[in-house]
Amino acid sequence: MPQDQQAATDSVRESIFAAREPGLLLASLQEAWLQPSPLLDPDSIGNSKPPSDAHIRRVHYRPGKAGRLVVELSGVEARRQKKLGIGSVYLALLIYPSLKQAEKRFRSLAEGPLLRTPGPPLMLLPRFNAVATCLPNSPRLRKMRFLLQPKKFRALLEKHNLPTDFCPQTPGQGLQLVRLVPRKRAVFRYGTLNQAFYIKFFTKDDHQQAAVDMRRMTELQLKHALAFRVPTLLAHDAKAHVVVMDELPGEQVTKHYAERDPALWDRCGAGLASLHAVQLPQDAPVWTPTAELQAIEVGCRDMLRALPHLRPRIEQLLQRLHHHLAKVEVYEPRAIHANLFGDQMLDDGQQLSIVDWEDLCHGDPCFDVGRLGAHILACAVTSNFPLDQAQRALVRIEQAHRNGLGDNLLPPKRFAWYLVGALLLRAKIRSLRQLPPRWQGEIEDILQLAEDVCAGRVGPWRLA
Repeated sequence: MPQDQQAATDSVRESIFAAREPGLLLASLQEAWLQPSPLLDPDSIGNSKPPSDAHIRRVHYRPGKAGRLVVELSGVEARRQKKLGIGSVYLALLIYPSLKQAEKRFRSLAEGPLLRTPGPPLMLLPRFNAVATCLPNSPRLRKMRFLLQPKKFRALLEKHNLPTDFCPQTPGQGLQLVRLVPRKRAVFRYGTLNQAFYIKFFTKDDHQQAAVDMRRMTELQLKHALAFRVPTLLAHDAKAHVVVMDELPGEQVTKHYAERDPALWDRCGAGLASLHAVQLPQDAPVWTPTAELQAIEVGCRDMLRALPHLRPRIEQLLQRLHHHLAKVEVYEPRAIHANLFGDQMLDDGQQLSIVDWEDLCHGDPCFDVGRLGAHILACAVTSNFPLDQAQRALVRIEQAHRNGLGDNLLPPKRFAWYLVGALLLRAKIRSLRQLPPRWQGEIEDILQLAEDVCAGRVGPWRLA
C-alpha cells in the first residue's frame, strides 16, 4: 500500500518530503544565497560563499498548517579570507500551504530590521513554499546574537567567568545547536567532546522562570538527597536571556534500549520516587489531569487532519479518558518533572541524571511515570526494542517506584489512564510531528498499543 494512500492530501507534508530529497533543498538555498531579494537591506547580507551542504536537523509538522525545519548549513566560507571557515550556519525554515502565504510572510519579515548574517538573513524558497530565516533572525529569538556573534559571545563568557578556551573566532564555530523551538527557545552545546556545557536561550518572558526552576532543583537535591543528578546553574544573564549549565555524564536512556542493563530501570524508578517524595512551595504551578486531557485532545486534532480514517479509533480512546477523568482528578500532588519523555534522562551505568526542568510543578506522580512508560512502549514500534522487554522495563520502573514510596501513588487504573494519554501524545509528537519514513504505520501501531492497554493486553494495566 502506498505510504499516503489513506492520508489526507497536504502540500505542507509534500514539501517536507521534497526537502528531504538529496540535493533539492541545497540547490534552492544556493540559488537564493547567490541572488538575494532586492527587498533586503544590503547591509544585512554577508559576503560569504554559499554553503556546500545542508542537513535537516529537526522537523515539526502541523498538518495543513505549517512545517518548521531546522537546517544546518556547512561549508560556508568568507570571501575575503579564503581559509576562514564560518562554521555551521543555522536556518529556521517555515513551510506554508501555498506560495502566496510564503511570499506574504517573506515581505513582512523583510520590512523589519534584520541582523547581518554570513549570507542573506532571509530567503524565499518557492520550490517548497518556504521562508528561511538565518539565525539569529528568527522571530522573538533575536537576542540569540549574544551567542552567534563571536565578540558578543566572548564578552558574555568573560562576564560570568566562564572558560573562553573554545570561544569561536567566526560565527558558528565552537557552538552546536542541539535544539531549536522557533519563537520559544534554543539549546546550544559549547566546548569539546570531553569538556562542555550547555547554553539555553529563552524569550524575554521565560528566562527568569527557567533560572528559578534550576535553582529550586539544586536546593531540592541538597535538601532531599534525590536519587539522581541535576545540572548545576553556572550563569543566568537577564540581558541575553540565557542560562548556562554544566554537562552531565551519561547518554540518553532512550538510546540502545535493547542493550541496556536491566538495573537501569530500577534507577529510573528509584530516581522518580525520590522526586515524587518532595513537596514544592505553595506558589509552584500545578498540572492537572484536566489540563493534560486538553493537551491530548489538541494533539489528536492534528492526527485527525492528517489521517481522518482513524477518527473512530481516536475518538473511542478519548471517550475512555473522559469517562475516567473524575476519578483520576483525585490524587496527592507531588513535585513532578512534567515533561519526561525519556530523552531528558541520562545514565552512565552507575547513576541517573535528569535534565530540562522548565516545567517543574506540582502534579500527579503517575504523570511522570506514565509519560516515560509510553516512551518506552512506543519504542517497540519505532525502534528495535522488543515489546516484551519494554513491558518488563516498565514493570521494573513501577516496582522500584513503589519500593521507594509505596503503592498509593501509582494505582493501576490511574496509571493506565496516563499511559493511554501519553501514548496518544507519543503518536503525535514522534510519528506525526517528525514524519519518519513509516509515520502512518507508526501512528496506527501506537494507537493499537493504547487500545491494548485499555483492554489489559499489555502488562498489568487496564483502563476498562
